Amino acid sequence: MYKRDLQREINWREERDTLKANAWLRSEGIAPETLAKIDSQLVKAQHIAHKSIKHHRELRKRVKPADWAFFRAVVVVVATTTLKSCS
Repeated sequence: MYKRDLQREINWREERDTLKANAWLRSEGIAPETLAKIDSQLVKAQHIAHKSIKHHRELRKRVKPADWAFFRAVVVVVATTTLKSCS
């Protein structure tokens, strides 16, 4: 194999693996494009919140919509504050 063929193969595998990793991160509730910018504790909190919401659908039915709106607002404020402090 020629060097450029090897490089093409490496680039193709890298792109494929990145797409797979990004898809997995999204399925776990983590935004891949912000992963390098935010603190690891925020990533863990985001993952836990996503899993809790995803796996406790019956709880979602019992919680009032206003409480969900408050929860989302708190998450946005915390995420925004953390992102600003990391920049």
